[in-house]
Amino acid sequence: MHAIHALWRIASPPTTLLVLASVLALLEAGSALLIPWLGGRFAGSVLGGDAAGFRQILLWLLVVLLLQQALSFAGNYLLGSAGASTTARLRQRLYDHLQSLPLHHHQQGNPGDKLSLISRDAGILGDFFIGTLPPLIPQLITLFGAWGMMAYLDLELALYIGAAVPLLVLGLRLALRRIRPLAQRLSDSHAAHLATVEENLRLLPLLKAFGRETVESERIGRHNAAIVGHERHHLRNLAAIGPAIQAIGALLMVSVLWLSADHLLSGRLDSAAAVSLLLYGLLLFRPAGQLASAAGSLQSTLGAAQRIIGILQTTGEDLATGSTTPPPTPGNIDFRDLTFAYPGRPPLFRGFDLSIKAGETIAITGPNGSGKTTLINLLMRFNEPDGGHIELDGVDIATLNLTTLRGLIGLVPQQVNLIDGSVRDNIRYGLDDASEQAIIEAMEQAQARDFIKTLPDGLDTRIGADGVRLSGGQRQRIALARALLRRCPILVFDEATAMFDLPAEEDFVAMAHQALKDTTVILITHRKGSLALADRVVTLAQTPADPQGSHSPNTLDDRQPADRSLTKGQKPTQNQTSSQPRRNM
Repeated sequence: MHAIHALWRIASPPTTLLVLASVLALLEAGSALLIPWLGGRFAGSVLGGDAAGFRQILLWLLVVLLLQQALSFAGNYLLGSAGASTTARLRQRLYDHLQSLPLHHHQQGNPGDKLSLISRDAGILGDFFIGTLPPLIPQLITLFGAWGMMAYLDLELALYIGAAVPLLVLGLRLALRRIRPLAQRLSDSHAAHLATVEENLRLLPLLKAFGRETVESERIGRHNAAIVGHERHHLRNLAAIGPAIQAIGALLMVSVLWLSADHLLSGRLDSAAAVSLLLYGLLLFRPAGQLASAAGSLQSTLGAAQRIIGILQTTGEDLATGSTTPPPTPGNIDFRDLTFAYPGRPPLFRGFDLSIKAGETIAITGPNGSGKTTLINLLMRFNEPDGGHIELDGVDIATLNLTTLRGLIGLVPQQVNLIDGSVRDNIRYGLDDASEQAIIEAMEQAQARDFIKTLPDGLDTRIGADGVRLSGGQRQRIALARALLRRCPILVFDEATAMFDLPAEEDFVAMAHQALKDTTVILITHRKGSLALADRVVTLAQTPADPQGSHSPNTLDDRQPADRSLTKGQKPTQNQTSSQPRRNM
């Protein structure tokens, strides 16, 4: 129950609506308790031949029944409104937290689990908080109220029914022990299904290219069959609880009728009390069955609550802490004694040093897996180093506010990510107030203006999810324009021209000589055209002789053969880098 209490505080259901709905539910419970009493009085009047009396009682009975339905409508509407608000707030809280988690957490986890948290588990919690939990109080009032009225009418019969309660509780506990693991398996099967669907839709071109439609359809079919199987097993156990309680209640009621008949014949009960007793008995076991079903729902809710609490307890990035004042010359970058390893793998860097001057263009090359993109991830604090630190103009980036730090760096990633919007929306992403002139200039610098002119609606053309309606080169140009628009003091191009043809790359290089003359540029590339931009080239190469697999920066003059690389462990100095002046940029 601790998890439920914690999530109640996180979801923060609307108190005013809940209080009002609870008051209405209490009034509804009170009106329900009046009906058996009026029913008994009605039966007594009819049997006693009191025509005027039973008509009056019948009128009151009609008023109470109509009032009960009106209270039920108002209460259900308020609870429904509160439920929608609560579920939306919980989903927003989950999304915000998932968004704050470091990238490596998402790279290691199953995306289906996260989708299931927001789409299914949050719904389960919302339904429980609003649809199951608030009605418990009026149900308890109805339960104990009905038993109390039975005790008032005939204490012996009420004690007889009360003696059966411990047996009902014991049976309920045994049944609930089966439900929770079933609910967990059901949730796991939903998560696996969502993960497979998300992956297949994302890799649809690959799926179609390799003719995997039938195979993947069968795989989704197996997931669906597993969900249906778990759902049926779970529902069978859950649905049996309420009817089982009702069946036991029916047996008890038959016993009550048997005993009440004896009491009626002996004169201990009159006819009105006997009818009221019967109606209170019927009323007694309706909330008993509902409470039993609520206890079954609690098991599913506890599983969802634990999964949500588990993800919310995972530490996210702190965007608020740190200095919001950028360094005076943030283009000066220093990697100092850097050490980093991915979990469960040998160190990728150990004692790594590299200095980049403001306004310098440096190319970083090396084989796959040598750590080129990892360096950028460390610079942007997508990952944190295990040792050493990175400085911007002498300021340790760990002391900077994350939003401030990342606002200094324009990134064109190797894998282009675009939103499902217009070309304009994608170029000004993160800079919504960009002027039309600035957008056009960024388009021109990225060699994107010509192809954008040919689109049906130009800048306002919608490009689909992740730019699916564009070619690879067009997507890369838009990503490049997006980075150039921000006018950051540091630009990182991770294979940014990989999909450019040779003339387009030459045009981009010619543009960059002038447009990026005051910008620190880090190029991750193997293309000769892009290397022409670099003042110097740093090659990362895994050293076979090093059993730990660490890397040393090998600084090469981009105009000299590769055999001028540094020896293992040697750090670059001024006379080992290219001393040629920067080209007119």
